[in-house]
Amino acid sequence: MDAVIEAIQRGIHGELVGSGPKTVQCDLTSDHGPNRLIDPAEPVQYELIRVVDIPIIERTVLPSKTWVPDLLRCPACERSSLGEPTKGYDEALVELRLSDSGDGYTIDATDLRVLEYSPATDGVHQPHVPEWILRIAQQQVDPGLYRVSRLQTATEDLHRVGEHDRAAQISELLEIARGLTDARE
Repeated sequence: MDAVIEAIQRGIHGELVGSGPKTVQCDLTSDHGPNRLIDPAEPVQYELIRVVDIPIIERTVLPSKTWVPDLLRCPACERSSLGEPTKGYDEALVELRLSDSGDGYTIDATDLRVLEYSPATDGVHQPHVPEWILRIAQQQVDPGLYRVSRLQTATEDLHRVGEHDRAAQISELLEIARGLTDARE
């Protein structure tokens, strides 16, 4: 596990976070809506990823082979586990601090604490993703959008804003991926 922690620290230390020079916001909206500010003086919880083998990403975007921040969680959205991991991604739920760099807040991974880690060999097979999600992922250069737990969160968000048909479409694709995973094991 020490090698994983060291790789995470190398990959994310110094990464700029936040939506502006002095603004740090939660990346989730399903519980509280958009633009929930986070106090950068307190430790924060992040979901981190490393793309190992996700062919759809590798065909459309050149993903980083190092660890990258995927989801910043406010205290109201913190969790004790990753949820359902996705094969092909190394995933980690961590707690860390942010530093004020003068130009914004950056990740300080010096005292990073790993709450949960899932290697790329564990989890549910990456589900088929609808074309409209592919377009969003490509526009935002968001390789984490293909993760099962991210798609589950997207489903909650879609229900919240009344897009029940799209939410149902994602839920159905997640169930198919779970069935394929069970059949292969």
